[in-house]
Amino acid sequence: MGEYMLDKCPVSCYDQVHEVFKKELGETPDTEFDPVPIASASLARVHVARSHDGHKVPMKVQHTHMMDTAAADHAAVDLIVNTLHRIFPSFDYR
Repeated sequence: MGEYMLDKCPVSCYDQVHEVFKKELGETPDTEFDPVPIASASLARVHVARSHDGHKVPMKVQHTHMMDTAAADHAAVDLIVNTLHRIFPSFDYR
């Protein structure tokens, strides 16, 4: 079942995963990090990593294309909420 679920989700290559690390953390992971994801979904994928104290931990890495999409979605919702507030002052979800 796991392979089927991975086949139906967006794919990010390992180089893109490293780019996310560099952009978000300023560096690539310096711990043990499995390049093959154990799960993937529309927003992110999950890898197994090893923490500094030696424990295995899940590491969620957002797909690179989602960063731009999320920003556009946020801007669209912000525009809609502000417009509705101007038309209906009692509507205030800002």
